[in-house]
Amino acid sequence: MSRDANGAAQVGRDVVPMALMTLASLIILAFLYKNSQQVKGLRSRDGGSGRAERRAAKAVVTLVTLYVLLYGVDNGLWVYTLTVREAMRSSLISDLRVFFSSLYAALSPIVIIISNRKVNSILRCAEQQKHVQ
Repeated sequence: MSRDANGAAQVGRDVVPMALMTLASLIILAFLYKNSQQVKGLRSRDGGSGRAERRAAKAVVTLVTLYVLLYGVDNGLWVYTLTVREAMRSSLISDLRVFFSSLYAALSPIVIIISNRKVNSILRCAEQQKHVQ
């Protein structure tokens, strides 16, 4: 009984931040959409196409999707270990949980580097200077 209560508390501890992150990303997307609508008239005069807002929206959606999927798998594996008695004895499930929970920390910087032109150009510049020396 206490193991189940502890497991439920830990799952709740992880689900609440995921829900808040999803809500925050929806708010960010709404702000990006509102901003793109406000500057639509300005862009038509300047010839801009709103690529920056689209890139930012794609990055937000990608990061949130990665977070929810990877930590969702981790939580799903945790619930599995709580409900299937034999799963607690297996170290494979524990290793999979560690893998999926740390995968976001490994992948999110890559997504940010790919989606952010400034960071991307700084890294390219540093790479070119490395080859020159």
